[in-house]
Amino acid sequence: MTANPYQRAFARARHARGFDAVPILSIIGGALAAALVRANVYDFAPGLAHHTPLAADAAAGLVARVGLLLAAGLTLGTFDIVVRGPDRAVLDIHPLLPGPWYASRVTESARVRLPWLLAGLAALWPLADARALFFCGTALAGAWFAGLGVGIGVNLAAPAIGLDARFTGALDAIRGVNPRLQAALLYAPGAALGIAGMGILGGTEGLSASLGGSPSPLLLLPWALGAAGIILGRAAAPNAARLPALLGEIDAAYANADAPDEARIVYLQWAVRFLPTRLQIHVLRELRHVWRGERGWATGAWGLAIVAAVAGWAGQLWAAAGLVLVIAGVGARLTALEPAWIAEGLGLTAGTVKRARALAVAGVASPVAMAAGAAFVLHHGGAGVVAAAVLVGVCAVGASVSVRVGRAYVPVAVLLAGAIAGLYDGGAWLWAQPLWGWGP
Repeated sequence: MTANPYQRAFARARHARGFDAVPILSIIGGALAAALVRANVYDFAPGLAHHTPLAADAAAGLVARVGLLLAAGLTLGTFDIVVRGPDRAVLDIHPLLPGPWYASRVTESARVRLPWLLAGLAALWPLADARALFFCGTALAGAWFAGLGVGIGVNLAAPAIGLDARFTGALDAIRGVNPRLQAALLYAPGAALGIAGMGILGGTEGLSASLGGSPSPLLLLPWALGAAGIILGRAAAPNAARLPALLGEIDAAYANADAPDEARIVYLQWAVRFLPTRLQIHVLRELRHVWRGERGWATGAWGLAIVAAVAGWAGQLWAAAGLVLVIAGVGARLTALEPAWIAEGLGLTAGTVKRARALAVAGVASPVAMAAGAAFVLHHGGAGVVAAAVLVGVCAVGASVSVRVGRAYVPVAVLLAGAIAGLYDGGAWLWAQPLWGWGP
């Protein structure tokens, strides 16, 4: 067992949460996303084996876009872990051990955001050429590391920058009504993204040259920036002792702008009144669990809804159904993380809990199903009505299955997705033929 108390706390929390399916789902999701757009986005791939400049530039452009997206998420994500972490209330009342605290934050940030990198790497499989996969994988991992390292370093250095007279002019120009020290912290993620982004763009220039047959040291620029950020963060780790007072000032400044009931409002609360009276309070409890403990699934559903709409427009309902099943996986998380004694203490039967949880999960996954179904109807006419109904059914089935099987949901969802894909290939009549005289 490690002597680092912060890492010990993270390890205990992971053990309490149980099996984490996110890395597996990330790999599957990245690979499926690449399959969906392979014909249009990866049409340059055959030219990589011949080192053609056009193919090299296209691959570098693809990696640059994905790398910048990773860096944007990481600079914001590291702010949450090193500045606004969920354990802030515990840390603030104890003496800070800068070295162990910083080491735990770096390793935890890397562990939590590793699925993002896995999804990006899994999406490279259509490149096929081993040499191209190596260089593109190196560049993409460098972009991920740059976002991680620069994000940690700049976010931790922000309080010291706010007190440094050399940055007074720059902060005064951008801070608006915010005090200078607060402005440095508030704008740190944007500054980190700008620094990491320039390194990523430089690295993709090296990637283009390397794919063209002339390996370039610029390919390693994001790695160098990430390492520099890690070193900067280590030097700035004692600044974390200033964060409680600084965050308290920011929270106090914004407290008057919050609505009185905002802390109690949860996602989809407005829809609960349409359910049977006996289930309303139980579904609301499950929605609170999602919004306060698994909010990333609820907000991530809207991001996947955009991808699902593209899939629906292209007629790839099997891919949209797979995305619905991914979001429905939140049901397995809710089942695994809620102790059994809560339902027992409230006097709830297992059936009531499962029904309420399945309805809440179906609501969270519904944007993906509705976006894909609406796009299919708009592009394919009346035949899309059946497809939209099928997606709603997949949403309901996925929610129910994830709640009932818990941690076994990942292999079950993979089998469901495979069955849907087989139905799509073998039963295209379901959504390709006219419906009651409508459609093509």
